[in-house]
This record gives sequence, C-alpha cells and structure tokens, in this order.
Amino acid sequence: MKLSHIRSSRHAREDGQVLMLFGLFSLVLILFVGLGIDLGFAYITKAQLSKAMDAATLAAVSNYSGADKGAAANLIAENTFWLNYATNGVSGRATGLAKVTPVGTFSTDANSNLIYSNTVSATINTFLIGLLPQWKTLTVGDTAVASRAPVVMTLVIDRSGSMDPGGAIGNCSPWSDGGTYLPAALNQFISNFAAPLDRAALVTFATSSSNDVVMTTPPNGGFKTLINSAITRINGTKFSNLWAGHTCTMAGLTNALNIQNSVNVAPNYIKVVVLFTDGQANTITRKFTTTTPAGGVTLSFGGNDPIGVGCQGPNPGALFFRTNLAETATAQWTSLFNNNGCGNPASFTVDGTNVSAGTTYTDLTGSHFYCASSITEDATNRCVLIANQMRASSNYVYAVGLSASEAPPTIDMLQQVANDPDSSTFDPTQPVGAAFISSGQDLTEVFQQVAADIILRLVH
Repeated sequence: MKLSHIRSSRHAREDGQVLMLFGLFSLVLILFVGLGIDLGFAYITKAQLSKAMDAATLAAVSNYSGADKGAAANLIAENTFWLNYATNGVSGRATGLAKVTPVGTFSTDANSNLIYSNTVSATINTFLIGLLPQWKTLTVGDTAVASRAPVVMTLVIDRSGSMDPGGAIGNCSPWSDGGTYLPAALNQFISNFAAPLDRAALVTFATSSSNDVVMTTPPNGGFKTLINSAITRINGTKFSNLWAGHTCTMAGLTNALNIQNSVNVAPNYIKVVVLFTDGQANTITRKFTTTTPAGGVTLSFGGNDPIGVGCQGPNPGALFFRTNLAETATAQWTSLFNNNGCGNPASFTVDGTNVSAGTTYTDLTGSHFYCASSITEDATNRCVLIANQMRASSNYVYAVGLSASEAPPTIDMLQQVANDPDSSTFDPTQPVGAAFISSGQDLTEVFQQVAADIILRLVH
C-alpha cells in the first residue's frame, strides 16, 4: 500500500509538470506565431512603402524645374507616394496610428547630377505581440534615392516664311501657320528643364541660320526666359524680317552641331538636339567661283517647293541667295532657271557679285544638277549626314515636323535625322532618337512627348 501511494503521488507530480510545460510551450508558440504574423505584416508594409517610394522619388527628379528649389517637385512626389501607397492596399495616408508622409531633399553631387533622397516611416499596430507593452506598435521605414543627369541641349527651330502666323500671299495660301502654335509649345517644353542644372541654346534658320540664344556655362538660370523671349520676338507681324526666307535646314543643324561640340562637359551629361521644321529641306549652302571679287562666295541656293507647288506657280526654278543678305520680304533673289530647268548656268550676278559662267554644283552622289527637285533631295541627304555627325559626338537627335503645309517634311526624312527605330536607316549602335509629326493644334503635346523621352534618359 505504501508503494502504491508513492507511485500515485509521482504520477500526479508528472501530470502537473506536463501541464506546466504545455502551458509554457503554448505561450512561446503563441508568441512565435504572433511574431510571425506581426513581422509578416511589417514586411508587407515595408514592400508597399518601397514601391510607393520608388514611384515618388522618380517623380520628384523627373519634375524638378529649379524655379522653386524643388517645392513643386516635392509636392508631386508626396502625392505620387500617397496614390501608390493607397493603391497597394494600405488605407490612404495613414497606416495604423500615424499619417505617412515622405520627406525628400534635393542636392547635387561632384558631377553636377541632381540627387533626390527620400525617407519615410510608418507606425503600425501589432496583434499578438502587442500583449507585451513595449511591442504594441512597430515602426517600419524606407529610403529611396534617385539621380538626374544634366542636359546640354540645342533647339533648332524653323523661322522660314511659311511659318508666318496666318501668312497667305497669292499662290502661297495656305501656309503652315506654324508661328501660331510654336510659342506656347516651346514655352511648355522648356519649362520641363532646370536652370542652372541644365544648359540650352536656341538656333533658328530659314535661308541662313542664327544663334538666337547662346549656350553659356552655369549659372545659366535665364535660358528659359531668353528662349521664350526670342520665340515671341520672332512671332511678329507678317514679313517683320523674322518669319521670312526659305528652308536651309542644314544651316541650322550645322550651327547646332558646332554649338554642341564646343561645350566641354563631363561624360554624365546628356547631349540633345531638337529639330522643328514645317517644310522640306529645300536650300543648301556652298561656295561658288566668282569673277568679281576674286575667289569664292558662299551662297544659299534652292529655296523652292516641289514642282507645281509654291509661290512661284508651277515648275519653279532654282534660286540663288547670298547668305549675308537680310532675310526679308524684299530680299532680292536671282532666278537662274524657269520651269525647273536643269544644267549649268551662264554667268550671273547676286548681290553685286558676278559668279563665273559654267559654275557647277556637285551633290552628295557626285551628280551635277541644278534642278529644284534634285537640290531638295540633296538638302535632305545633307541633313541626315549632319545628324549622323551629331550622333558620332554622342548627341541624341529629335525631329518634329509640321504636317499642315504645302510641302511638309516627310516622316522618312525626320526618322532618318533622328535615328528613329522606325527609320529605314536605323542604326541601333548609335544614340536612338525619335521623330514626330504634328498637325499644329497638337504641337504642345508633341513637344511634351519629346521632353518626356529626354527626361527618361536623364533619370536613374
């Protein structure tokens, strides 16, 4: 009986110990399960924060204009964060206890890159581990950094006579009216870039080219105002000595190439040329043999639309123009051929200079033609050649054409100039640009597409 009693007591103690161990292990198990649930929720919150922060940080550097030291870009970043954070399943601007607001700051590094550093933290309520007072809440944070390279850009803008707002004289009607749409489009376009982070120059062209806004070294905070003022100044009254002349696109591109090559910048800078024109390239510039004075004289020649189109009536002839003669409505042109005749001219005089008889013109294919259509073809080829030289200097080229004119630029020409992926001569080993055609009414939207593509290349 005594032995049985001892066994019964031991059994009771063992049962008590099992219950105690079971309770202890159950508590530990509950704590581990709770920890797993709460940490899992914290991990999900962290992932949601990370996605929203990436979107917000990229939005900030993409929308930095420099005018307000990044205030507007910060607001865009904050709104982008909230939009993406809510979309990812978290209740709007607050998670758990506190409002979630990212804090971003702009700075620049030694290479003049714009840096945006963005931080955020969210306090979440816990579930099971909240049984312990010190674990009632958890703080989850995230940091994102994005950079934006500076851009060196030259705008090459057509100011030929067909761009004259509302211009229409005789057989020239209708003109493209490009000058009506261009100021607003360029104003919106240039607002996407930041001074003094970025640099920009403006080249305009007609029969010859001019550098209306020069490329300067930082601080160049005024290029936006200067470019907008230059376009507004050009957008004057009919034949105000500004909207006048023919379309020597190669002169504008050559000027831009020289400007871009003259800028000494670090490799991280993105170099861009943006061309806008409302017509086919129909004029080129070359030196001709002269008899008075001795030596050579540089003339722009061509200047006509295709056969049967333009102010000269059907079958226009090739025209010659001296480049230092003011491009006005009263500028004197020397017509060498009527009815689109072809061949070598007799001696002729342009602006008091006598050009020798038998002077020939050699195009890029080696032929000797003075036909207006051949000059237009050669002018186009020369534009593509200059654009290739730009790409050899690491420039991205964009080309925008206006379709609302009698002799609009062809999409094939624009694509070749830009090295657009849809071009028949596309070279993927060279900087890839893009070509666009605008009706005029959508010119602002088209230029915004160009800006978006450029900025996409800048942001990392």
